[in-house]
Amino acid sequence: MTISIRALSVLVLLSAAAGVTATQAVDIATLERSLTENGPQRTLATYFHCEHPEGYRLIGSGDPRAVALAVKLLDASDACDTEMLMSSLATAIQHNPEAVLPYLNTVLHGRAQHENFCIPFIAEETPKADALDVLDRSERALKNVSRPDLQDARRTCLAEIDKYRRALERAASG
Repeated sequence: MTISIRALSVLVLLSAAAGVTATQAVDIATLERSLTENGPQRTLATYFHCEHPEGYRLIGSGDPRAVALAVKLLDASDACDTEMLMSSLATAIQHNPEAVLPYLNTVLHGRAQHENFCIPFIAEETPKADALDVLDRSERALKNVSRPDLQDARRTCLAEIDKYRRALERAASG
């Protein structure tokens, strides 16, 4: 069975949002141990794939150690893993923006656009109301960030959300 990146992204986002337990339980200590003992490629192959997306789910929860681990894994990730890790980090913003925002410039250095970091993957066929709900959750979390050192990253993500929201409105009216 082949699963598209879109289908996988939706699965990951829905699992993180609904708190669905993955088929194989994993905790951050297991992922950190795997990274140390087996390296990033083996960790990605074991805990970050279609059949067992528990690594993405853990990152999306906003756990600070999982967020830090995701940033380390990005350097070893291929295009698919990078997209999924970025979407998981964007989902983590909804739960714990202060754990994710410090990495904005580190993660994006030569890698991706701000939209990919600030907004979880939203498939083109996602109903507008559902897409707006994703944006609203991210926006609410970001608006609660008060740490002075995170204000630039916060503003960057809020601007990306606003831009995406305006694009949705244009597409709906056009």
